[in-house]
Amino acid sequence: MFVFACATTEMILLSNDLRGDRPPPQKPSAKLCGRRSWGRSLYFREWESVPKKIRELKQLLRKAGFQELPGKGSHTNWIHPLYAGKITVSGQDSFDAKPYQEKAILSAIQDVEKPKDG
Repeated sequence: MFVFACATTEMILLSNDLRGDRPPPQKPSAKLCGRRSWGRSLYFREWESVPKKIRELKQLLRKAGFQELPGKGSHTNWIHPLYAGKITVSGQDSFDAKPYQEKAILSAIQDVEKPKDG
């Protein structure tokens, strides 16, 4: 017996003995589970972390001392006196952030907060 857990639905028990007398189990709706795709196998899915929203990334940048510069459309540029270069964040505030955006912003914040040696 395999178990699939979904945050917004009850536990769904799926049997691994698929006999001919009943149809194979259906995939739960991605909308109900808050996931974009079904995953690696029919019976088991590794839980992914929920992506941050663009507005959350902007809040992190503000708290770290970055200043916002306007850009074209939904793009914003962020600068900091201790950070060489700038960070461009694209997307509306309600959009999910892409993994590369999260990594870039978190590494920039770590660079700024890291004490300088010497």
